[in-house]
Amino acid sequence: MEAAGGDRSKRTWVVDVEKKLKEADKTAEVSRWEPHCIYRVPPCMTNIKSKAYQPQVVSLGPFHHGHRDLRHMEEHKHRALRQLLRRADRPLDDFVAVVDEVTEELEGAYMDLHSEGRSLGREQFLAMMIFDGCFLLELMRCTAADGKLVGEYANNDPIFSPHGILNMVPYIRRDMLMLENQLPLLLLQKLVEVESGKPPKNDFINRMVLKFLAQSSSPFPPGIGLGLHPLDVFRRSMLTGKCHQIWSPQDIEEDNAIIRSALKLYQAGIQFKPSKTLSLHDIQFRSGMLSMPTVSVDDSTEYMFLNVMAFERLHVGAGNDVTDYVFFMNSIIDSAKDVELLRSKGIIHNAIGSDQAVAKLFNTISRDVMLDPNSELDAVQRQVNGYLRKPWNIRRASLIHTYFRSPWAFLSLAAAILLLGMTVMQTIYTVLQFYRGGGAGSNGGSGGSGGYAASMVGSSAVRRVVQTAASAIAFAHSAKAGESSSSHQGCQTCKEEETGRGTGAEKREDCEACDHRQQQVLIRKLCLAHEGEVISEEALRMYVDLFSRPLSDAHIAAVLVLFGWESPASPLMEEAAEAAV
Repeated sequence: MEAAGGDRSKRTWVVDVEKKLKEADKTAEVSRWEPHCIYRVPPCMTNIKSKAYQPQVVSLGPFHHGHRDLRHMEEHKHRALRQLLRRADRPLDDFVAVVDEVTEELEGAYMDLHSEGRSLGREQFLAMMIFDGCFLLELMRCTAADGKLVGEYANNDPIFSPHGILNMVPYIRRDMLMLENQLPLLLLQKLVEVESGKPPKNDFINRMVLKFLAQSSSPFPPGIGLGLHPLDVFRRSMLTGKCHQIWSPQDIEEDNAIIRSALKLYQAGIQFKPSKTLSLHDIQFRSGMLSMPTVSVDDSTEYMFLNVMAFERLHVGAGNDVTDYVFFMNSIIDSAKDVELLRSKGIIHNAIGSDQAVAKLFNTISRDVMLDPNSELDAVQRQVNGYLRKPWNIRRASLIHTYFRSPWAFLSLAAAILLLGMTVMQTIYTVLQFYRGGGAGSNGGSGGSGGYAASMVGSSAVRRVVQTAASAIAFAHSAKAGESSSSHQGCQTCKEEETGRGTGAEKREDCEACDHRQQQVLIRKLCLAHEGEVISEEALRMYVDLFSRPLSDAHIAAVLVLFGWESPASPLMEEAAEAAV
């Protein structure tokens, strides 16, 4: 055991690890990853749609060089090189010499270039760079000619003629946006330097490439240096301008809630409008208005977003701006109705067909995507959530959507408000007229029925008018301030008393019965008892409390004017007569 333990030599892998540990240098580690800017997309990203990362027409660079489906374009690359040499009137050796000086930098731009046993030798790599670079320069030059022939290309040329520019170039543009199918812009800069005889400015190369890729994009800002490759230039054009700052930290909701869909935001009172620029940085929320840049969705949108997001994930320092935008769009788009709303507001231009296809596109490409918690869009999302947590904003939105969605709904609301205003004015006018008549100091009733009147009428002044009306009706069957029985009108027995017909006892009994019937009608009119039920002791007590005070002449006159009665007793007497029958 001792020989097997103490005298045993160290294992080979332990020696290798210790050696590398001693040779480890932080500076060397940084420089190892720094030059890379073109990557192979790993399977964890390509599982969404592997076709989106593979060129369909032309290979640019070493990763797809020599693929069988792309070999037919090699002939056109050779023709482009010949045309460029004739026009530049420079020997090929001049181009080779300049590119050879930067070959190591060009190779360093490709990560894992020599993996999988398909690495190219230096000369093969140099030749590929020259052919591919000259092909791109010729293609961009012919496209910029606006349908005119350039050089000695034939009218029926499948690539460089106006016909080829119209039908084939869109596919080549899409292939130029593949992360694995990139050429360093340093190569194009060196080739233009030999062709023109002087080194071009960085902004010239950036604008030339961007004009070919996206003619309707935002102007490329000057002074930011030479782009890494065409995809990097295109990405930068999407992010021109600075992010908007949040006005106040209090506007940011401190939670991790995801923003609602566009339709739910709209129903909650948030409005949408297009931003003034096409920059993805131009997204802001202010005073219930969410402004967003207009985005055109076509057949190449999915390929473009997937490759730009892959570049942001793999290239350290690129940022996550486009990824955050895709996550934000996925959050506010749940269905075709959300797309329809954004399309109606001018934020989405749908060029692929149905709104459902657009919703599916954003929901698919945002799979496994996370929002940077320190991004400006995360702040906008929190700001929107904070706005939605204020109850007044929700109530105001509900009012607007209910009564102001259509002209007819608005007219109905206006008519209702006008009618309510006129009713209130009429009530106030009646009350003022009543008090001007001199009865302000007298009350027509109080006590138990006052609670019932308060539940039926909203103000104390109107309640007093109603109680006064009830008291005036009661006055029709009772003597007022010591008056004789001549106050009874409409009772047949009373009329017989005036004419001298009938005995005294009969007269008294009939009048008491008349008063009793009027009291019953009045109790039911005041809702102290329901129709058809026996009047309870409680109802009688409330009736007595209500009319415990006599009425003044002003009260009686006010009620007569209010109800339009010629005699305060006439309506009550008629109903009492009907009840007797």
